[in-house]
Amino acid sequence: MFCTNCGKQMPEGSRFCVNCGTRETAVRQPAQETPQQQPVQQPVRSYPVQKKQTSGGKIAVIVIAAVVAIACVGGGIYVGIHQRQMYQQELQMAQDQAAQAQAVAEQAQKDAEAAQAEKDQAEADAVRAQQDAAQAQQAAEQAKSEAAAAQTAAIIAAIRAAQNGDTVTYDGYIFPSDRVYITEADMYYWDKTMTLLARNEIFARHGYVFTTDYIQNYFATQSWYYPDPSYKGTGLSKVEQANVETILAYEKKKGWQ
Repeated sequence: MFCTNCGKQMPEGSRFCVNCGTRETAVRQPAQETPQQQPVQQPVRSYPVQKKQTSGGKIAVIVIAAVVAIACVGGGIYVGIHQRQMYQQELQMAQDQAAQAQAVAEQAQKDAEAAQAEKDQAEADAVRAQQDAAQAQQAAEQAKSEAAAAQTAAIIAAIRAAQNGDTVTYDGYIFPSDRVYITEADMYYWDKTMTLLARNEIFARHGYVFTTDYIQNYFATQSWYYPDPSYKGTGLSKVEQANVETILAYEKKKGWQ
């Protein structure tokens, strides 16, 4: 059953069209039509509507973008300059420190060279001092040897004079045997007679009177000799007794005893 006005299908027994409200008195059957395929409609996509910007807004955006770009560029330049300055400062500080370290090293090298030079000079002075000391010692020994030889010659001449009954001109001790221990080196220049007199001189200090004429004559001419007939050759000191034994041993070694 269909509406006669709008052609919409109506339910059976309806008196009014539910579509157009027409009262139906007769029911008209619509002509049978070949159904046509309805075209498939694509869904329409909706896009947000962009508002058109005015020229003033565009200029403002451009200005802001330019300001931001300039700020960024300026900030980058400032940062770059600041970093470069910091790098140059650090480089300068490093160079200054290196220069100071080099100066310290050079000064230390100079000090070391000066100290080495002083050490070398001190060593050279020490060597010269040792050489001078050795020369002085040698000269002293030579002078002592010459003095001993001269004294020996004088004593021998005095002994010969005493043996010949001549005047004895030597006045002194052959050796300080009362306080110094004698050695073979001290008797190096002595002959047999002088060695004998040196041993007897130890007893002559105490006034011993000798029975051998030339020995008694020799000591009698010495200013330090005071004859004491009561002295029998005893009571020697430790040094004197040791010197007597040393001289006797030397005489035996030489074959004079």
